[in-house]
Amino acid sequence: SSGINAEWPLRPGITGLTNMAASFSRNMDNLFLDDGHSRVLEMHRDTFRANHVTSGIEKGLTGLGLHLLSAVAGVIQQPLMEVEKADSVRNATKGVVYGVSRGLVGVVTKPIGGAAEFVASTGEGLLKGTGGSQAPDAL
Repeated sequence: SSGINAEWPLRPGITGLTNMAASFSRNMDNLFLDDGHSRVLEMHRDTFRANHVTSGIEKGLTGLGLHLLSAVAGVIQQPLMEVEKADSVRNATKGVVYGVSRGLVGVVTKPIGGAAEFVASTGEGLLKGTGGSQAPDAL
């Protein structure tokens, strides 16, 4: 037979790792405190499917890039969004502190989530590309 079939002995381990990475990435999304970023990620996940290793790597690198760009942008964007909502100088000051805190959380969590997204997408492509009909649950 050509290629690696569904009897491939590494399939259970790769499936487990892929599901764990996808779950971890989604949990990191919840820590972002950035609804706009979470919506973009969901749209990316729903739009792009990894049908083989190459498309899995491509999907993973794109997701990692989205995470990294959002981490950098969030340091500026989060405080600005909080200042826009403020109705006084005092609230604007509080908003800057809160926004910087949110931005710093994103600087840590978003790259970690992006790395997990890369692992999950690559695993998804590997599994589908080796004859697996069952996609990982969390992707």
